[in-house]
Amino acid sequence: MGFNFILPLRIAQGVLALIVLGLSAYYTTFLRNTTYAGGPFLLFCSIWTFLALGYLVAAPLWIQAIHNMWAVLGVEIATTLLWFIGFIVAASEFPGMLCDNFDGTGSYNCPGLGSGKGATALGAFEWALFVATLVLCIVEIVRHKKGRGGDGEMAGDMQYDAGYPVEQQQQPQQPQQQQQFYTQ
Repeated sequence: MGFNFILPLRIAQGVLALIVLGLSAYYTTFLRNTTYAGGPFLLFCSIWTFLALGYLVAAPLWIQAIHNMWAVLGVEIATTLLWFIGFIVAASEFPGMLCDNFDGTGSYNCPGLGSGKGATALGAFEWALFVATLVLCIVEIVRHKKGRGGDGEMAGDMQYDAGYPVEQQQQPQQPQQQQQFYTQ
């Protein structure tokens, strides 16, 4: 059995989401009375990621009755799209951004701008991590469909490791004894 990359990727996704949450929250505090949406949207993406990771990690490991490969695929696609939209929207705001804190020296002082740029850059890395897990999810679904022709339910006779089924080794079958019919 090979190494499963899903759990380390999930841990990295959680850590990056926590960092982006802090950076975008700090950045958003300086956006009062403006129409910039990148910071608040990255906040939403971080919170959504915690909810998604809760399902993607907990359901296959502890609550297998609610684990479905199509639900996993839907959550992966939604989260990947949200992070893509989030870092693109946030990055598009920086070139023309004006701060309302004029410091009197002829320049605008934007104390939260660096954290906004950091949150945007880490949001791009978060998107890349979700693209990687989405690809692994699609590979597992294709493998599952080829091997079992299932109905979408992954619970049952499959074993799970961090969200995805693990191949079980075939156990040798015991030879069946033939029934002997005694005739008189």
